[in-house]
Amino acid sequence: MDEERKQRYEVMLSETREIIQSIEQTMEELVAEVKRRVAQLKGEKDIQLNIYDNYCKLLGLENDLESDEDDEDEE
Repeated sequence: MDEERKQRYEVMLSETREIIQSIEQTMEELVAEVKRRVAQLKGEKDIQLNIYDNYCKLLGLENDLESDEDDEDEE
């Protein structure tokens, strides 16, 4: 392989490495964003489950969602 061709491949190698690193960084940012959103939704769900449980108690009904709460606590 001549020197000129070798230099072109080295440039392409470097550019490809940068693209891969950029993709990895984007993926990490997206995963972090999804984790934050899931945590937020879990908090909102917990609040709603608590409200639902209190309504069940006020009405003298069994909380039919209580088993859902217990299942999630195990995860």
